[in-house]
Amino acid sequence: PFGSASDFTVREIEYLCAHDMVTRLADLFFRRTTIAISGHLTNALLLEGAEIAAQVLGWDELRKQKEIDATRQAARERHGIA
Repeated sequence: PFGSASDFTVREIEYLCAHDMVTRLADLFFRRTTIAISGHLTNALLLEGAEIAAQVLGWDELRKQKEIDATRQAARERHGIA
């Protein structure tokens, strides 16, 4: 499974990143899955998703951290998720 509170598997997240035009981490959580809208987005899940996306999409550590930061900001500002 992908995280403890998610109905997705790691393989599904890998597939979405590879085949569903995911370009940003926020895109994965807010548009390609129901994780955020269902209230299951946690910091642990965000970090796990970032690791998977980075591996599949070839992000280096700097890009991965920028994506994490941008997703946290979007969660706070646009979606009211702390």
